[in-house]
Amino acid sequence: MSELTLIRGYRVWGVDPSGHLMSTAWTHTWHSPAVQAECKYKGWDEEGQSRLHEEGQCPHPACSCGYYAHKEMRAALYDLDTWTNPLVDYWPTYPIYAIGTCVLWGKVIEHEMGWRAEWAEPESLYVPGGTIALLDAIHEKYPEVVLLTAMPEPESDLTTLPGLW
Repeated sequence: MSELTLIRGYRVWGVDPSGHLMSTAWTHTWHSPAVQAECKYKGWDEEGQSRLHEEGQCPHPACSCGYYAHKEMRAALYDLDTWTNPLVDYWPTYPIYAIGTCVLWGKVIEHEMGWRAEWAEPESLYVPGGTIALLDAIHEKYPEVVLLTAMPEPESDLTTLPGLW
C-alpha cells in the first residue's frame, strides 16, 4: 500500500482520567493526535534489537507491531463489548472507553479484518459514560477529533453523526 494512502478504520481506546486516549492491548498513551508506531519487542537480543525485525520497520509482516484498526464498525463494537466485560481480565482495563474512527497512513499492512499501520490519528469518538469535564479534557488534547453525541450503529458512517464540538 502506498505511504501516501489514508485509510479510515474503526477502533476502541481506553480513556484515562486526564482525557488521554490509551491503546487497549498495550499500556500505551496516545500523547499527541498523530502517533507513530514503535515495536514493543525491541530490546530482546544483546544488541537491543527485536528478534523479528530491525528498528524502523514497524509494522513488520513477521511481527504484531503497529497501530490497529478494523475495517468494519461491528468489529470495533465487539472489541468494546469484550474489553468492558468484567470477566475478561487479560487486557489493561480503563474506567472509560471510547469507540470511533482513526486515520492510518505510512507503512500499512492489510489483514482480513483490518490493518496495522505505522501512523495513526483519531478522527471521531463516542465516549459512553464520559462526563462533560472528561469530554473537555479529550477535546483539549485532541482538538481536531469530532466528539460524537450518539453511539454509532454497526453500519453507520461516523462522519455523518452529530458532533459535540
